[in-house]
Amino acid sequence: GGFRSDMWSRSEFETIAALLPKVPANSQSPTMQILLRRLALTTAKPPAHSARAVSASQADAGSEALSVSNRNLPLLRARVDRLYQAGAYRLLASLFQQLPPLVADSTLAQAEANVMLLASDLTNACAISDEAALLHEDLFWLRLQAFCKAQQGNYSGVVTLVARKGKVVHLSAHGNYGVDNATPMAPDTLFRIYSMTKPITAIAALMLYEEGKFQMNDPVSKYLPEFEEQKLLIKDEKKNVMLVNPKSAMTMRQLFTHTAGLTYGTTLDNPVDGQYKDAKILESANLDEFTKKLSELPLRFQPGTRYHYSVSLDLLGAVIEKLSGIPLDKFFQTRIFEPLAMEDTFFEVPADKLSRLASDQYWDSEKNKIASVPAAQGRNYGKVSFFSGGGGLVSTAGMFLL
Repeated sequence: GGFRSDMWSRSEFETIAALLPKVPANSQSPTMQILLRRLALTTAKPPAHSARAVSASQADAGSEALSVSNRNLPLLRARVDRLYQAGAYRLLASLFQQLPPLVADSTLAQAEANVMLLASDLTNACAISDEAALLHEDLFWLRLQAFCKAQQGNYSGVVTLVARKGKVVHLSAHGNYGVDNATPMAPDTLFRIYSMTKPITAIAALMLYEEGKFQMNDPVSKYLPEFEEQKLLIKDEKKNVMLVNPKSAMTMRQLFTHTAGLTYGTTLDNPVDGQYKDAKILESANLDEFTKKLSELPLRFQPGTRYHYSVSLDLLGAVIEKLSGIPLDKFFQTRIFEPLAMEDTFFEVPADKLSRLASDQYWDSEKNKIASVPAAQGRNYGKVSFFSGGGGLVSTAGMFLL
Protein backbone atom coordinates (compact mmCIF):
# COMPACT_ATOMS: atom_id res chain seq x y z
CA GLY A 1 0.00 0.00 0.00
CA GLY A 2 3.03 2.25 0.30
CA PHE A 3 3.59 2.42 -3.47
CA ARG A 4 2.02 5.19 -5.51
CA SER A 5 0.56 3.32 -8.46
CA ASP A 6 1.06 6.23 -10.85
CA MET A 7 4.79 6.35 -10.07
CA TRP A 8 5.69 2.71 -10.52
CA SER A 9 8.72 1.91 -12.60
CA ARG A 10 9.18 -1.31 -14.53
CA SER A 11 11.42 -2.75 -11.81
CA GLU A 12 8.82 -1.89 -9.16
CA PHE A 13 6.16 -3.65 -11.19
CA GLU A 14 8.31 -6.75 -11.34
CA THR A 15 9.08 -6.55 -7.60
CA ILE A 16 5.43 -6.23 -6.64
CA ALA A 17 4.46 -8.95 -9.09
CA ALA A 18 6.86 -11.31 -7.29
CA LEU A 19 5.14 -10.52 -3.98
CA LEU A 20 1.60 -11.19 -5.23
CA PRO A 21 1.43 -14.84 -4.09
CA LYS A 22 2.48 -13.79 -0.57
CA VAL A 23 -0.39 -11.34 0.00
CA PRO A 24 -3.13 -13.05 2.11
CA ALA A 25 -6.58 -12.64 0.56
CA ASN A 26 -8.12 -11.53 3.88
CA SER A 27 -5.66 -8.64 4.14
CA GLN A 28 -6.47 -7.14 0.77
CA SER A 29 -8.31 -3.82 0.96
CA PRO A 30 -10.62 -2.84 -1.96
CA THR A 31 -7.85 -0.56 -3.23
CA MET A 32 -5.30 -3.35 -3.01
CA GLN A 33 -7.61 -5.70 -4.90
CA ILE A 34 -7.89 -3.23 -7.76
CA LEU A 35 -4.11 -2.80 -7.84
CA LEU A 36 -3.58 -6.56 -7.78
CA ARG A 37 -5.89 -7.01 -10.76
CA ARG A 38 -3.98 -4.35 -12.71
CA LEU A 39 -0.69 -5.96 -11.81
CA ALA A 40 -2.02 -9.31 -12.93
CA LEU A 41 -2.82 -7.83 -16.32
CA THR A 42 0.48 -6.03 -16.81
CA THR A 43 2.63 -8.97 -15.76
CA ALA A 44 0.74 -11.75 -17.53
CA LYS A 45 2.66 -13.59 -20.22
CA PRO A 46 1.65 -12.66 -23.77
CA PRO A 47 -0.27 -15.31 -25.73
CA ALA A 48 1.67 -17.37 -28.24
CA HIS A 49 0.06 -15.52 -31.15
CA SER A 50 0.56 -11.82 -31.87
CA ALA A 51 -2.83 -11.13 -33.38
CA ARG A 52 -5.30 -8.93 -31.52
CA ALA A 53 -7.85 -11.53 -30.44
CA VAL A 54 -10.30 -10.95 -27.59
CA SER A 55 -12.97 -13.48 -26.78
CA ALA A 56 -16.58 -12.45 -26.27
CA SER A 57 -16.30 -13.22 -22.57
CA GLN A 58 -13.24 -10.99 -22.23
CA ALA A 59 -14.86 -8.13 -24.07
CA ASP A 60 -18.06 -8.36 -22.05
CA ALA A 61 -18.60 -5.24 -19.95
CA GLY A 62 -19.33 -7.42 -16.97
CA SER A 63 -15.86 -8.95 -16.96
CA GLU A 64 -14.36 -7.73 -13.71
CA ALA A 65 -10.71 -7.76 -14.77
CA LEU A 66 -10.94 -6.76 -18.38
CA SER A 67 -13.81 -4.28 -18.67
CA VAL A 68 -13.01 -0.69 -19.62
CA SER A 69 -15.51 1.98 -18.65
CA ASN A 70 -15.42 5.75 -18.91
CA ARG A 71 -14.87 5.84 -15.16
CA ASN A 72 -11.56 3.99 -15.21
CA LEU A 73 -10.24 5.22 -18.54
CA PRO A 74 -8.17 8.03 -16.93
CA LEU A 75 -6.50 5.49 -14.64
CA LEU A 76 -5.82 3.17 -17.56
CA ARG A 77 -4.35 6.03 -19.60
CA ALA A 78 -2.06 6.99 -16.72
CA ARG A 79 -0.93 3.40 -16.29
CA VAL A 80 -0.28 2.92 -20.00
CA ASP A 81 1.65 6.19 -20.20
CA ARG A 82 3.79 5.25 -17.22
CA LEU A 83 4.60 1.83 -18.67
CA TYR A 84 5.39 3.33 -22.04
CA GLN A 85 7.70 5.96 -20.58
CA ALA A 86 9.43 3.25 -18.55
CA GLY A 87 9.99 1.17 -21.68
CA ALA A 88 7.88 -1.71 -20.37
CA TYR A 89 6.72 -2.65 -23.85
CA ARG A 90 6.31 -6.35 -23.20
CA LEU A 91 4.13 -5.61 -20.22
CA LEU A 92 2.08 -3.23 -22.33
CA ALA A 93 1.71 -5.82 -25.06
CA SER A 94 0.40 -8.28 -22.51
CA LEU A 95 -2.04 -5.71 -21.15
CA PHE A 96 -3.41 -4.84 -24.58
CA GLN A 97 -3.83 -8.52 -25.46
CA GLN A 98 -6.19 -8.96 -22.53
CA LEU A 99 -8.23 -5.79 -22.90
CA PRO A 100 -11.13 -5.28 -25.29
CA PRO A 101 -10.42 -3.09 -28.35
CA LEU A 102 -9.48 0.46 -27.30
CA VAL A 103 -9.68 2.17 -30.69
CA ALA A 104 -12.42 4.55 -29.48
CA ASP A 105 -9.87 6.17 -27.17
CA SER A 106 -7.18 7.86 -29.29
CA THR A 107 -4.57 7.99 -26.52
CA LEU A 108 -4.80 4.30 -25.67
CA ALA A 109 -5.07 3.28 -29.32
CA GLN A 110 -1.90 5.24 -30.11
CA ALA A 111 -0.02 3.45 -27.35
CA GLU A 112 -1.24 0.07 -28.57
CA ALA A 113 -0.27 0.85 -32.17
CA ASN A 114 3.18 2.00 -31.08
CA VAL A 115 3.75 -1.14 -29.05
CA MET A 116 2.76 -3.26 -32.04
CA LEU A 117 5.17 -1.35 -34.27
CA LEU A 118 7.97 -1.90 -31.76
CA ALA A 119 7.15 -5.61 -31.90
CA SER A 120 7.25 -5.46 -35.74
CA ASP A 121 3.54 -6.32 -35.81
CA LEU A 122 2.78 -4.07 -38.78
CA THR A 123 -0.42 -5.87 -39.72
CA ASN A 124 -2.22 -5.20 -36.47
CA ALA A 125 -0.76 -1.71 -36.00
CA CYS A 126 -2.08 -0.72 -39.40
CA ALA A 127 -5.43 -2.39 -38.71
CA ILE A 128 -5.81 -0.17 -35.65
CA SER A 129 -4.76 2.83 -37.72
CA ASP A 130 -7.36 2.16 -40.42
CA GLU A 131 -10.13 2.21 -37.84
CA ALA A 132 -8.79 4.97 -35.60
CA ALA A 133 -8.15 7.35 -38.51
CA LEU A 134 -11.89 7.38 -39.15
CA LEU A 135 -12.67 8.27 -35.54
CA HIS A 136 -9.99 10.73 -34.50
CA GLU A 137 -8.63 13.96 -36.00
CA ASP A 138 -5.11 13.40 -34.78
CA LEU A 139 -1.80 13.87 -36.62
CA PHE A 140 -0.53 10.60 -35.18
CA TRP A 141 -3.04 8.66 -37.27
CA LEU A 142 -2.24 10.68 -40.39
CA ARG A 143 1.45 9.87 -39.94
CA LEU A 144 0.77 6.18 -39.25
CA GLN A 145 -1.63 5.90 -42.17
CA ALA A 146 1.03 7.28 -44.51
CA PHE A 147 3.63 4.88 -43.09
CA CYS A 148 1.28 1.90 -43.40
CA LYS A 149 0.23 2.70 -46.95
CA ALA A 150 3.87 2.88 -47.99
CA GLN A 151 4.91 -0.26 -46.11
CA GLN A 152 1.96 -2.32 -47.33
CA GLY A 153 2.48 -1.38 -50.97
CA ASN A 154 -0.66 0.73 -51.42
CA TYR A 155 1.67 3.59 -52.31
CA SER A 156 5.37 3.59 -53.07
CA GLY A 157 5.87 6.71 -51.02
CA VAL A 158 3.91 9.41 -49.22
CA VAL A 159 4.63 12.94 -48.03
CA THR A 160 2.11 14.39 -45.57
CA LEU A 161 1.99 18.00 -44.45
CA VAL A 162 -0.42 19.86 -42.18
CA ALA A 163 -0.38 23.58 -41.44
CA ARG A 164 -2.47 25.51 -38.94
CA LYS A 165 -2.69 29.27 -38.58
CA GLY A 166 0.19 29.78 -40.98
CA LYS A 167 2.56 27.34 -39.30
CA VAL A 168 3.59 23.82 -40.34
CA VAL A 169 2.56 21.49 -37.51
CA HIS A 170 3.28 18.20 -39.26
CA LEU A 171 5.62 17.11 -42.07
CA SER A 172 6.71 13.54 -42.73
CA ALA A 173 7.91 11.38 -45.61
CA HIS A 174 7.60 7.60 -45.94
CA GLY A 175 8.52 5.03 -48.58
CA ASN A 176 10.45 5.76 -51.76
CA TYR A 177 10.17 7.49 -55.13
CA GLY A 178 8.53 4.59 -56.94
CA VAL A 179 8.45 0.90 -57.70
CA ASP A 180 11.25 1.61 -60.17
CA ASN A 181 13.18 4.03 -57.95
CA ALA A 182 14.39 3.17 -54.45
CA THR A 183 15.35 6.75 -53.57
CA PRO A 184 13.85 7.47 -50.11
CA MET A 185 10.91 9.85 -50.18
CA ALA A 186 11.81 13.29 -48.82
CA PRO A 187 9.88 16.42 -47.81
CA ASP A 188 11.11 18.23 -50.94
CA THR A 189 10.35 15.41 -53.40
CA LEU A 190 8.80 16.68 -56.62
CA PHE A 191 5.48 15.24 -57.78
CA ARG A 192 3.31 15.82 -60.79
CA ILE A 193 0.34 17.32 -58.95
CA TYR A 194 -2.16 16.54 -61.71
CA SER A 195 -5.55 18.15 -60.97
CA MET A 196 -4.19 20.27 -58.14
CA THR A 197 -3.03 22.39 -61.07
CA LYS A 198 -6.66 23.46 -61.49
CA PRO A 199 -6.89 25.87 -58.50
CA ILE A 200 -3.70 27.61 -59.67
CA THR A 201 -5.21 28.04 -63.15
CA ALA A 202 -8.37 29.41 -61.56
CA ILE A 203 -6.32 31.92 -59.53
CA ALA A 204 -4.52 33.07 -62.67
CA ALA A 205 -7.84 33.60 -64.47
CA LEU A 206 -9.29 35.49 -61.50
CA MET A 207 -6.32 37.87 -61.64
CA LEU A 208 -7.37 38.77 -65.18
CA TYR A 209 -10.99 39.02 -64.05
CA GLU A 210 -9.99 41.54 -61.38
CA GLU A 211 -8.22 43.52 -64.10
CA GLY A 212 -11.46 43.68 -66.10
CA LYS A 213 -10.21 41.46 -68.93
CA PHE A 214 -13.43 39.41 -69.00
CA GLN A 215 -16.82 38.99 -67.34
CA MET A 216 -18.10 35.72 -65.93
CA ASN A 217 -21.09 35.59 -68.26
CA ASP A 218 -19.03 36.20 -71.37
CA PRO A 219 -19.23 33.38 -73.92
CA VAL A 220 -15.93 31.52 -74.28
CA SER A 221 -16.20 32.08 -78.04
CA LYS A 222 -15.66 35.81 -77.45
CA TYR A 223 -12.00 34.99 -76.77
CA LEU A 224 -11.71 31.71 -78.67
CA PRO A 225 -13.82 32.20 -81.84
CA GLU A 226 -13.36 28.58 -82.93
CA PHE A 227 -16.04 27.60 -80.36
CA GLU A 228 -18.80 29.66 -82.02
CA GLU A 229 -19.98 26.72 -84.11
CA GLN A 230 -19.53 23.94 -81.54
CA LYS A 231 -22.38 21.41 -81.57
CA LEU A 232 -24.15 19.32 -78.95
CA LEU A 233 -24.46 15.55 -79.34
CA ILE A 234 -27.88 14.15 -78.44
CA LYS A 235 -29.87 10.98 -79.06
CA ASP A 236 -33.41 11.09 -80.35
CA GLU A 237 -36.26 8.83 -79.26
CA LYS A 238 -34.95 6.08 -81.53
CA LYS A 239 -31.45 6.38 -80.02
CA ASN A 240 -30.11 7.92 -83.20
CA VAL A 241 -27.12 10.22 -82.62
CA MET A 242 -27.64 13.79 -83.73
CA LEU A 243 -25.60 17.00 -83.66
CA VAL A 244 -27.57 20.14 -82.82
CA ASN A 245 -26.88 23.69 -81.77
CA PRO A 246 -26.75 24.12 -77.97
CA LYS A 247 -29.46 26.31 -76.43
CA SER A 248 -26.77 28.64 -75.10
CA ALA A 249 -23.05 29.08 -75.53
CA MET A 250 -20.66 27.96 -72.80
CA THR A 251 -19.56 30.84 -70.57
CA MET A 252 -16.42 31.75 -68.69
CA ARG A 253 -18.16 31.02 -65.39
CA GLN A 254 -18.94 27.50 -66.54
CA LEU A 255 -15.28 26.80 -67.23
CA PHE A 256 -14.54 27.47 -63.55
CA THR A 257 -17.38 25.23 -62.35
CA HIS A 258 -17.20 22.24 -64.75
CA THR A 259 -20.67 23.01 -66.08
CA ALA A 260 -19.72 23.99 -69.66
CA GLY A 261 -20.81 20.71 -71.27
CA LEU A 262 -17.28 19.37 -71.68
CA THR A 263 -15.91 16.01 -70.51
CA TYR A 264 -12.53 14.27 -70.10
CA GLY A 265 -12.68 11.24 -72.37
CA THR A 266 -11.47 8.91 -69.63
CA THR A 267 -14.74 6.96 -69.30
CA LEU A 268 -16.43 5.50 -72.36
CA ASP A 269 -20.00 5.65 -71.06
CA ASN A 270 -20.91 8.26 -73.66
CA PRO A 271 -20.14 8.66 -77.39
CA VAL A 272 -18.59 12.07 -76.74
CA ASP A 273 -16.01 10.56 -74.39
CA GLY A 274 -15.08 8.09 -77.10
CA GLN A 275 -14.44 10.96 -79.50
CA TYR A 276 -12.26 12.71 -76.92
CA LYS A 277 -10.18 9.58 -76.53
CA ASP A 278 -9.80 9.10 -80.27
CA ALA A 279 -8.77 12.76 -80.71
CA LYS A 280 -6.10 12.39 -77.99
CA ILE A 281 -6.74 15.97 -76.94
CA LEU A 282 -4.54 15.72 -73.85
CA GLU A 283 -1.64 14.68 -76.05
CA SER A 284 -1.80 17.92 -78.04
CA ALA A 285 1.46 19.64 -78.92
CA ASN A 286 0.31 22.94 -77.41
CA LEU A 287 -2.78 24.83 -76.27
CA ASP A 288 -3.54 26.07 -79.80
CA GLU A 289 -3.77 22.49 -81.05
CA PHE A 290 -5.76 21.53 -77.96
CA THR A 291 -8.40 24.24 -78.51
CA LYS A 292 -8.68 23.42 -82.22
CA LYS A 293 -9.28 19.72 -81.47
CA LEU A 294 -11.72 20.49 -78.65
CA SER A 295 -13.76 22.96 -80.72
CA GLU A 296 -14.32 20.27 -83.35
CA LEU A 297 -15.71 17.82 -80.77
CA PRO A 298 -19.37 17.97 -79.65
CA LEU A 299 -20.55 18.98 -76.19
CA ARG A 300 -21.74 16.20 -73.93
CA PHE A 301 -24.65 18.16 -72.44
CA GLN A 302 -26.31 21.57 -72.59
CA PRO A 303 -23.96 24.19 -71.05
CA GLY A 304 -25.01 25.28 -67.59
CA THR A 305 -27.39 22.37 -66.95
CA ARG A 306 -25.19 19.99 -64.94
CA TYR A 307 -21.80 19.43 -63.36
CA HIS A 308 -19.35 17.09 -65.06
CA TYR A 309 -15.61 16.89 -64.34
CA SER A 310 -13.82 17.91 -67.50
CA VAL A 311 -11.03 19.62 -69.42
CA SER A 312 -12.65 23.01 -68.74
CA LEU A 313 -9.64 24.26 -66.75
CA ASP A 314 -7.35 23.33 -69.61
CA LEU A 315 -9.56 25.46 -71.84
CA LEU A 316 -9.46 28.23 -69.24
CA GLY A 317 -5.66 28.09 -69.53
CA ALA A 318 -5.99 28.70 -73.25
CA VAL A 319 -8.18 31.75 -72.54
CA ILE A 320 -5.51 33.05 -70.13
CA GLU A 321 -2.94 32.86 -72.92
CA LYS A 322 -5.21 34.82 -75.27
CA LEU A 323 -6.10 37.51 -72.75
CA SER A 324 -2.58 37.97 -71.38
CA GLY A 325 -0.70 37.62 -74.65
CA ILE A 326 1.93 35.33 -73.11
CA PRO A 327 2.26 31.52 -72.75
CA LEU A 328 0.53 30.02 -69.73
CA ASP A 329 3.80 28.86 -68.15
CA LYS A 330 5.21 32.39 -68.33
CA PHE A 331 2.05 33.86 -66.81
CA PHE A 332 2.20 31.41 -63.90
CA GLN A 333 5.90 32.06 -63.40
CA THR A 334 5.79 35.86 -63.42
CA ARG A 335 2.43 36.46 -61.79
CA ILE A 336 2.24 33.65 -59.20
CA PHE A 337 5.36 31.53 -58.68
CA GLU A 338 7.99 34.27 -58.49
CA PRO A 339 5.99 36.59 -56.17
CA LEU A 340 5.29 33.63 -53.85
CA ALA A 341 8.83 32.20 -54.06
CA MET A 342 7.45 28.92 -55.44
CA GLU A 343 10.76 27.97 -57.02
CA ASP A 344 9.85 24.28 -57.09
CA THR A 345 6.63 24.60 -59.11
CA PHE A 346 6.69 24.40 -62.92
CA PHE A 347 5.41 22.60 -66.02
CA GLU A 348 8.92 21.73 -67.19
CA VAL A 349 11.32 20.35 -64.56
CA PRO A 350 14.78 21.98 -64.67
CA ALA A 351 17.59 19.55 -65.48
CA ASP A 352 19.23 20.05 -62.07
CA LYS A 353 15.98 19.06 -60.31
CA LEU A 354 14.96 16.00 -62.33
CA SER A 355 16.64 13.70 -59.78
CA ARG A 356 14.09 14.88 -57.19
CA LEU A 357 11.09 13.89 -59.32
CA ALA A 358 9.07 10.91 -58.07
CA SER A 359 7.96 8.30 -60.59
CA ASP A 360 4.64 8.39 -62.42
CA GLN A 361 2.63 5.36 -61.34
CA TYR A 362 -0.85 3.90 -61.49
CA TRP A 363 -2.80 1.13 -59.80
CA ASP A 364 -2.81 -2.03 -61.90
CA SER A 365 -6.26 -3.40 -61.06
CA GLU A 366 -5.59 -6.71 -62.80
CA LYS A 367 -2.46 -7.44 -60.78
CA ASN A 368 -3.75 -5.54 -57.73
CA LYS A 369 -0.56 -3.58 -57.22
CA ILE A 370 1.24 -0.37 -58.13
CA ALA A 371 2.93 -0.22 -61.51
CA SER A 372 5.01 2.35 -63.37
CA VAL A 373 3.31 4.28 -66.16
CA PRO A 374 4.56 2.73 -69.43
CA ALA A 375 7.20 4.82 -71.19
CA ALA A 376 4.94 5.20 -74.25
CA GLN A 377 2.28 6.83 -72.05
CA GLY A 378 4.69 8.80 -69.90
CA ARG A 379 5.60 12.42 -70.11
CA ASN A 380 8.86 14.12 -70.98
CA TYR A 381 9.25 16.48 -68.03
CA GLY A 382 12.38 17.99 -69.49
CA LYS A 383 10.69 19.38 -72.60
CA VAL A 384 7.07 20.55 -72.27
CA SER A 385 5.09 22.53 -74.85
CA PHE A 386 1.50 21.64 -73.88
CA PHE A 387 0.78 23.59 -70.70
CA SER A 388 -2.16 21.75 -69.19
CA GLY A 389 -4.05 24.07 -66.86
CA GLY A 390 -6.03 21.07 -65.68
CA GLY A 391 -3.20 18.75 -64.69
CA GLY A 392 0.29 19.60 -65.89
CA LEU A 393 2.17 21.18 -62.99
CA VAL A 394 4.94 19.64 -60.91
CA SER A 395 5.47 20.79 -57.31
CA THR A 396 6.26 19.75 -53.74
CA ALA A 397 4.03 19.52 -50.70
CA GLY A 398 5.67 22.59 -49.19
CA MET A 399 5.45 24.68 -52.35
CA PHE A 400 1.78 23.88 -52.82
CA LEU A 401 1.09 24.91 -49.23
CA LEU A 402 2.10 28.44 -50.22
